[in-house]
Amino acid sequence: MKPDYPWYRLITDDSLEQGDIFSACQVLEPTLSRIEDGVESDIGAISREYDVLILSQSCDLVHGKLETICVSACP
Repeated sequence: MKPDYPWYRLITDDSLEQGDIFSACQVLEPTLSRIEDGVESDIGAISREYDVLILSQSCDLVHGKLETICVSACP
């Protein structure tokens, strides 16, 4: 899918950089548990698709310093 932003270009390698946009990225969202009579119910997760922008710094991505990457949903 071609981005709607003319200052971006499609990347074909496996590098990640701050500012990269991913279309239809699968994100796991924890479901809220309920507490009834002092007992917490099971915690689960649902998968949703978002267009996301990488917020983590490129230098940390390149040097493998991160176990998770910070992203933000694109408007």
